[in-house]
This record gives sequence, C-alpha cells and structure tokens, in this order.
Amino acid sequence: MPKIETHDDCESVIFMIRLRTNAASKMVAKLLNNTPSEIIVEIGNSVEGLAALFGNTALTTTHFTRVSANGGVSWIDNTTAASSVRTIVRTAINDGLPVTIQLTANITVSNTTSTIIVRPKTNITLRSSNESERIISMSGARRTFEVRGRLTLSDNISLKRTGAGNKGAGVIVASGGHLIMESNALITGGIVEGYGGGVAVTGGVFTMNGGVISGNTVISGHGGGVAVMGSGEFIMNGGEISGNKVTQDGGYGGGVSVMDSGVFTMGGGLIADNSVKNHGGGVSVTGAGQLTINNGSIGAVGRQNSSSANDWVDNVNLGSGGGVSVLDNGQVVMNGGVIEFNNSIPQQAPFRGGGGVYLGGNRMEGGETPNFLMTGGRISRNNVLDANLGAWHGGGGVFVGGSSTFIMDSGDAQINKNTSAMEGGGVFISQNARYIMYAGHIFENHSGSDADGSNPDNVIEAVGGDGGGGVAIAGGIFETRNHPDTVGVVRTITGNSARWNGGGIAVRATNGLGNSEQSFNGPGRAIIAEGTLINGNFVEGRSDNLRAGMGGGVIVRDGAVMEMSGGIISGNTAELGGGVMALLDIFLDPNSGRKGGSIEMGGGVISRNTAELGGGIMLFQNGTFILSGGDITGNIAVGGNNEIYWETCTMNDSEDARVSSETNSKKI
Repeated sequence: MPKIETHDDCESVIFMIRLRTNAASKMVAKLLNNTPSEIIVEIGNSVEGLAALFGNTALTTTHFTRVSANGGVSWIDNTTAASSVRTIVRTAINDGLPVTIQLTANITVSNTTSTIIVRPKTNITLRSSNESERIISMSGARRTFEVRGRLTLSDNISLKRTGAGNKGAGVIVASGGHLIMESNALITGGIVEGYGGGVAVTGGVFTMNGGVISGNTVISGHGGGVAVMGSGEFIMNGGEISGNKVTQDGGYGGGVSVMDSGVFTMGGGLIADNSVKNHGGGVSVTGAGQLTINNGSIGAVGRQNSSSANDWVDNVNLGSGGGVSVLDNGQVVMNGGVIEFNNSIPQQAPFRGGGGVYLGGNRMEGGETPNFLMTGGRISRNNVLDANLGAWHGGGGVFVGGSSTFIMDSGDAQINKNTSAMEGGGVFISQNARYIMYAGHIFENHSGSDADGSNPDNVIEAVGGDGGGGVAIAGGIFETRNHPDTVGVVRTITGNSARWNGGGIAVRATNGLGNSEQSFNGPGRAIIAEGTLINGNFVEGRSDNLRAGMGGGVIVRDGAVMEMSGGIISGNTAELGGGVMALLDIFLDPNSGRKGGSIEMGGGVISRNTAELGGGIMLFQNGTFILSGGDITGNIAVGGNNEIYWETCTMNDSEDARVSSETNSKKI
C-alpha cells in the first residue's frame, strides 16, 4: 500500500503520494502528485456507487470506472493502481477537496435505497459525462439527497420522480448544508406530503444560479417548488421555477413558500406558471419570513402564476395573491424586478384578491415598518378575475388587507396596467390597512371588467363594485406623504379608468351598504399632500346608459373622507363630478341618517376636469365639502356648474371662501 500524506495549503489539499516505482504507480503519481483543483470520478448506473462516493457506504473500485485530476485531460481506470486510486478519492471527499462525479448512465434510487446523505465538509458536484441528460430517478417515497455539506447539480443532471402513485422528491437542505443549482440541471416530478415539492430548505442555504424546478406537487403542506423554513436561506440568481402546484385547500406558495424565519433573496430568474388554491401562486411569505426582490420576474407573458380554486373542481377557497402573498409578520422589500401577468380568482370570503400582491398580515411596529416596501421595480399586468362575488374583492396589482402596511418609496416604483373585475384596478386597501405613497407611479390600471374586457356591463350591484381604477379604499387609509428624500418628487396617479366610479381613486367605509352579514366597519380615508398629481383618469359609465360614471379623479362615499392639503387633481373625466364627487350612495335613502362622503380641502388645485354636471366637484346625497384653502378653477361642465354642483348635501366654508354653484372659478 502506498503511503498518503495530506497537508493544508490555503484553499486546496496537496496529495503527497509515495508509490513503488512500477509503471502503474508512476502513472498515478504523474496525474495526482501536484495540487489538483478537483478530483473527477466517473461512474455508470450504480446507485450503490453513488452512495459510496458520497461516503454513505464503503467505497470499492467497482463503484467507479475511472478517475482524473487534471480536468479530464487524462484518466486512470479503476483497475490501475486500484487501491491507491480508491484511497485518493476517499481522502479527497473526506477532506473537502472539490470532487466531481460524472454520470455515464442513468441511476434509479429505489424504494429500498436510503436517502443519500451529503455529509458535512464534503464538496461534490454532479454532472453528465457529455451533453446527454443523465437522470437520477426517484421511485421511493424519500428525498433523493439530504445536503449537510456542499452539493452542486450541474450540466444535464436531472432529479426525477418515477412510478405511478409513488411519493418522493428531490433534495432537503439541512443545517450547515449548501445546495447549488447550475444551468441545465432539473428537479421535477416530486410529490410531497409536507413541504417543498422540489427542494426543502430547513436550515442551510440553497443557491440557484440556473436550471429548472418544475412539475412538482405538494398535496398537504406548502411550497410546490421550494419551501424555505426554519433558518433556511434561498438565493435565486437565475433559472426557472415553473409549473409547480399546491393542491391542499389551506396550502401556500405554488412556486416558493417562505415561512418561519426563512429568507429568500431573488436577484434574477423566473417564477412562473405555478398555482395554489389559497395564498401565493408564485411566492408566499408567512411567519417571520423575508423576501427581497432585486431583479428577476415573478410571472411572465402567457405564463402567469395563479391563486384560484378553479384550478381544481373540488375546491371552494380564497384565492389571494396570484404573484406574491404576505401573511402574519412576513416582510417583502422590492428594489427591482417585476411582478407581472399573475392572476387571482377570489372565492366567497370577503377581502380577497391581489392579482400581483396580497398583504393580509399584521401591522409592524405601529404601522411605520412596512410589510411590503417598494423602492423600485414594477407590478404590472396582473389581474383579479371573476366579477360574481360583489364588493370587498379586488386589487389587480396590490391588495393591502388585514392590518398590514404597504410603502411605495421611489420614483422608480411602478404599479401599472393591472385590472380588477371588481374594485381597485391598481391597488385595493381594506379594513385597517394602510398604503403610504412617498413616491412612485400608479398608472393605466382599470377596474370593472375581466382582464380580456369581457362582461363590460357586469357591474356589481353593491357599494364599491367597479370602483377605483387606480386605487380603491374600503375602510383603510391611502396617504401621499413627503419626507426629506422625496422633496420635489412628484408622485402620480394617472391614466387609470373605472367602469362606474372613481377613475383615479375611490374611497368608502368598509361596511358599504350596511349589509347585516358584513360586520366590518372601517372609516376609509384618502390623504392627498403636496407633490401629488391625479391626472387623466376617467370613468366610463355603462354602455347601456343605465348608470352614469361618477368621480373622474376621486369619488368619496359612505362616511369616508378625502383630505387635500396640496397636490393637483386635473384633466380627469366623468359624467358626474369630473374632478371629485362626494355622496352617500345612489342605492341608499338620503333620509336614512347615514353620512355621505366628505371632502376637506385646505390646499392644492382642482382644475381642468370635465363632466356633464360638476366639472370640478359634485356633491350629492349627504355629501359634505369643507373648504378652507386651495384653488378650484378652469373646470368644465357641459350641463353647467363648472366648478361645483351640489344638492341634498352640506358645503361649509368661510364667508370669504364661499364658492357658489354659479361661480366659474374661485381662488381661495
């Protein structure tokens, strides 16, 4: 037997091999008596050999066919200096030297095969010996690999579950483990009762630089493609997570589920075509989980993630957060990237939706720490479908519910081209939730029809239905606000449209029509500050003329309040109230004693809006207008009352600030 000595030398291990001077020994020495950067071991279709190379069983020379230590330029077969080569391979694996295992054939991990353990300190890469796909198939109910050391899945390696009715999956990453996935690697076909149909990260790190995780299913649990739990961390720099699903009624995260104290950082790649019955078609964040999006895409054209009960005929469920869902104390920071082309189909229960993003969590530190902080990126072309459930559903782009907080804090942040069959084409804010807009742009969103434009007159016969093309507020708070970093920044709500009311913003109390079955009761408030532009929004009205469009820029209803201390509302259009409209509701008796909407204007400008009645402002059915400052000028009403029209309402102002129905403009 040769004597082998190992010495630590910075990042590598030097193999000093002292062999007898026969021809075979000299060949081994020539290949290996240097400082190799890696050992390459080639094996055939032996699952026993694979397990042995990972140190799970005793290694013999029959477990591999040949070895190289110089990048595969030269090889030694398993019969040449066999004992020496075996010892070299085993020592390299044990000492953490990079070892690459090349597969020349497919391998089946059967029911009788235990999960292969990637032991601590090991550093192993799996790849095909050529450009052909090499499949490690799972026919048992176990995970194929449990990673406690370092495992890289590289060129043309596929982990696939096979066998009808069998359950099993790809990889579990345990504490201290590191799984790396490179281009052309694949994890598919997993069926799991638990977490992570493809990969479960329970405490280590999973870095995805490329490859595909697709076609995996969780039938009772969370994370159709990947689950990140405990103190696990998932870093996605590239690759694709697609076509995964969670079929359990209460399951979360069709593509990825981040729970407990798990952390997911997305710097690239694509999460698309995933589905869930409950929350988070693309990604769900629960517990104290954290998601940071720096780049990449959640959803893509023709490849949307979805949260919908209609994907499975046996389910009637909530359907919230087609792209991303955030619950409990979960937090998301979006610095870049896109959330687009995702769908939510709410089912039955109120306060659901969020084609792009759904927030239903708890308020963080008094509401100033957001559950979702958007400093860049785009939430675009997402949809809330199904117009048959009435109000309290919506948010084509974003749904902010529970007691959660969404903060938009960059001029680079955009919410645009989203649609809702119900309320809030761009944003819906319900109950005690809060949306703070320091900067950014909400534009070209639409509420009031399905995403394809069908059912244009399927207007919801309830308060708020088809309202708020840009933003709909139902008991929550929408606030535009300044801080030192946004001085001089213009935040915009522009070019949005609604089928019935509130082209730019619709704000109302949560309890709507006072339906006895709905006990929710929030105030509903929109706060408009200096530096806000609400422009170019419009309300269509019904094509059969059975209902007029109201509040081209803003509509305020049912005891809700709009406070305007600055900003500009201009260039908006509706049949009634081109700029702003305040009322109770056309379905309610104005003698019922219920409050209508209230406009409190202390500054800003309402100008150049257009309507049939009330070009600037229209007050109707117990609506209230308190005027203490600002400028209402240059508005146009075809039927007269260019600036303000009111009836059965209250208008309070000081003697020197009164604006009459006959006055065309008034500078306060």
